[in-house]
Amino acid sequence: LKMAGINGVELYKATVLKRPWLADRFIMLTGDVFSEDAKAFLEKHRCPCLLKPFEPPKLLEAINRLFNA
Repeated sequence: LKMAGINGVELYKATVLKRPWLADRFIMLTGDVFSEDAKAFLEKHRCPCLLKPFEPPKLLEAINRLFNA
């Protein structure tokens, strides 16, 4: 959710604005504590979220859920 120059929420919004069909293809990754804004965003948009550090199988599982939904 936090990156240099742009955060995950901003990236999501910018991407969906140009390519709305990608809205349900995001997986958020974070190693930080969720702010209230981040929590509200994740609840509203129902983006899966993995907390760092995570095991690679967990990421593969999240990707498979997105593409098999």
